[in-house]
Amino acid sequence: MIAAPVPRVPLSLHPWLASAGLSGLCHPIPSSPLHPIPPSPRHAPREIWYHTRVDLIVSHTNADFDALASMVAASLLYPGALMSLPAGADRNVREFLALHGDLITLVPPQDVPLDRVARLIVVETQHATRLGRFAALIGTPGVTVRLYDHHPPFQPTIPAEARIEPYGANTTLMVRLLREAGIPVDPLHATLFALGIYEDTGCLTFSTTTPDDAETVAWLLRQGANLDVVAAFITRALSEAQRAVLHQLLATAETHRVHGIQVLIATADARDNVDELALLAHKLRELESSDAVMALMRLDDVVLLVARSSVDAVNAAAVARHFGGGGHDRAASATIHDRTVAAVREELVAVLEREVRPRVTAATLMSYPVRTIPPDTPMAEAARLMLRYGHRGLTVVDDAGQVVGIIARRDVDRARHHGLGHAPVRGFMGRKVVTIAPETPLPEIERLMIEGDAGRLPVMRDGKLVGIVTRGDVIRAIHGERYATHHTLYRGAGPARNIWALFAARAPEPSRALLLRIAEIATGMGRTIFLVGGAVRDLLVGNETIDLDLLVEGEGIPLAEAVGRELGGRVVTHPKFHTGTVELPDGRTVDLATARTEFYQYPAALPTAEHSSVREDLYRRDFTINAMAMQLNGDEPGRLLDPFGGSRDLAEGIIRVLHTLSFVEDPTRILRAARFAARFGFRMDERTEELARHAIAMELLDRVSGQRIREELRAILGKPFPDVALRRLDDLGLLAALEPEWRLGGPAPEYGRLEDTLAWARAQPDVAAHMIEPAAQRLLLVFCRLTAAGAARLVERLRLPVREKRLARLAPMLPALVPALAAASLKPSELDALLRPLNVPLCLALLALAESPVVWARVQQYLTDLVHVPVPLTGDELKALGVPRGPAFARIVARLRALRLDGDIRTRDDAVDAAKRLLAGEDGETANE
Repeated sequence: MIAAPVPRVPLSLHPWLASAGLSGLCHPIPSSPLHPIPPSPRHAPREIWYHTRVDLIVSHTNADFDALASMVAASLLYPGALMSLPAGADRNVREFLALHGDLITLVPPQDVPLDRVARLIVVETQHATRLGRFAALIGTPGVTVRLYDHHPPFQPTIPAEARIEPYGANTTLMVRLLREAGIPVDPLHATLFALGIYEDTGCLTFSTTTPDDAETVAWLLRQGANLDVVAAFITRALSEAQRAVLHQLLATAETHRVHGIQVLIATADARDNVDELALLAHKLRELESSDAVMALMRLDDVVLLVARSSVDAVNAAAVARHFGGGGHDRAASATIHDRTVAAVREELVAVLEREVRPRVTAATLMSYPVRTIPPDTPMAEAARLMLRYGHRGLTVVDDAGQVVGIIARRDVDRARHHGLGHAPVRGFMGRKVVTIAPETPLPEIERLMIEGDAGRLPVMRDGKLVGIVTRGDVIRAIHGERYATHHTLYRGAGPARNIWALFAARAPEPSRALLLRIAEIATGMGRTIFLVGGAVRDLLVGNETIDLDLLVEGEGIPLAEAVGRELGGRVVTHPKFHTGTVELPDGRTVDLATARTEFYQYPAALPTAEHSSVREDLYRRDFTINAMAMQLNGDEPGRLLDPFGGSRDLAEGIIRVLHTLSFVEDPTRILRAARFAARFGFRMDERTEELARHAIAMELLDRVSGQRIREELRAILGKPFPDVALRRLDDLGLLAALEPEWRLGGPAPEYGRLEDTLAWARAQPDVAAHMIEPAAQRLLLVFCRLTAAGAARLVERLRLPVREKRLARLAPMLPALVPALAAASLKPSELDALLRPLNVPLCLALLALAESPVVWARVQQYLTDLVHVPVPLTGDELKALGVPRGPAFARIVARLRALRLDGDIRTRDDAVDAAKRLLAGEDGETANE
């Protein structure tokens, strides 16, 4: 870690800074025997600071603005330190210093006493060979080294306490450190720092530019950076000497095609003290429009290699590192000693053959096999196929297999709009079909698409259709998976990572052992398998419960059958969905699915499945957090496949659908979104919520079967405190869409009281024996909020099973019982009369509705005591007393039980006397009605 900068000290401690124009900006270190505050080298006699221990800030030879700006920023972080450029600077840097020299104090390198340096601060390089005479300080006893750089570390030769961040410019790192330390920046420094960032990022256009570079520039502008000054020093005209060297480079330039990549190699003699040679390589690439430029320039005693690349296939830093240099992927350089230009050039060609990656071609981009249609296909059928496969166009081939046209989605939509869905595609297809070969490079494909406004290019080999390249393929190849297309909502792929350690640490041992055994079986069959969906999500959030859902590259059913044979399980196959389920002897089940694409023939339909890639299989899933897979075998076990950024959404607590038609295809996903949001404490992103509301407003739920909705509701109600998810659905309008009376309109405390009720009931053996499953019990509370008519409608909408249907229709009467149960005086027989018509589930629902402790006590008394009180006489005993069968018998039995509940019958004799009185019509009862 880099030590924190020291606090500001009063200007009175260093009056010489004021004369340098840096008042209030520099922060000298406190004086000590080893580190006294030095006077300014420019304004103080040399003998004063020659006899002190000093901090020294340096950068690389031939300094550019990024180096100078980084040094000045370091001087603010290390107040009192000297600054020195080892050897030379670019012409525009020298001109800047000539104008601002009184404000930026640089000590000539020959004037720095190396034996007095206590601490060396190195910026913008990691290689000692670029430090000139200051390289001698590396490894010197008593000299500590701190290093700040933005280049990727590769065989650094400066052992140091380092801070390396991959920004586009090192100045960005230094300014961020200043901001963290709360050190102010005046307009002059802001302008210099902006120069450093703009120069090293190509005015924020180089591919190495990061969002932090742009944000830092914006902050510098707010501090007063002067863009006119920046422009004046960044856009400099070439000098006569530079133009001469550039002419040499152009005259000697030769294009080498390496693995399909155009690399320009040029040489020149630059021994006449030519400045800014790296700029000439940049100019050469602009003029020649090559993928990469390698400029070899002879200096006095060395050969300078300047490498510039505009494509990922050519890593400029890797090429420079071979010759002892370094830099970024797109810009690098190396200084080569004791070699001729011709020898270096010959070796460079061999290095390029090794380092340049093969060019992206149609063969690497194309999808195959190609889905085609014949020319006589009706336009309506073409539209159905496009919906089925998610395509925006289809290739038309004749009976001989020749490509005769392309039919685009816009043409299909236009034809259907005019009622021409029956017409064949041959009348609407585009007949000027541009085709490409498998070897066609990406830039050529891009050019053909732009010039011909073609969204799909068939790939032909020997007159046969072998693949198709779409605009989406080209966009992803150029910009990467994170470049979102118009119909997707996800933010691009998540970071590449391996989560095998998480799997080993978090997956329960029985599940982990089983999965590894299945992976062995799959490897033996030549299949690659993946753990998918909720299992991967739960691993990432630390949930030990792991679903055994596996995805197979290849047919899943044969693997399921093999697993069943090996592990002694029962196999259930589902050929329609290409899946198999293995039911193991210990009760566990394993689902093995073939990687498939699901398509929906119409909104809210059940999906139809067919084979696809793993990425396509993940794309069919509901949310990004469930669209991840972990490889279990093959070349990289533990590899996380996260093509849609699910891990990022998981970290940020966001529920996000993958595309705009997600809720149209399956409206039950809205219930699932609310369930996941409640379970994990997440939220829907703004666009996902908007799509959910739109799907509800379109009444798409009306097309979904009651059974599917019931199962999704049961999943919500299967967990305690479902009111969180239900309130979210209420806010979206989904509850009212299922039944207009079903509105929460605020808190639903009955669900919390129900959890207390269920906990109490489970502890009562006689009560627990008559309980229903928790989800069904919680569902009863839904019907308690409805009228009898509303309950009847919702019962039919959800297609409830017979028993649940009966309970649901009785539930609306429960709220009216609560006031009666809360009455001040209620005899046991009266309590029994109120609750006797109810079974245990309805009584538990009644407890959840009641806030009054009195009601709770009475219902609990009924369930634990009163419900078990029997009639004091048996049927045979009553028959022996002459009580006739029929309505009178039932009334006498009920009355006898009521008398016993109230304590009026204590013995058998009391019961016999009471029965005789009732039979004789005493106590106001007439037994013989």
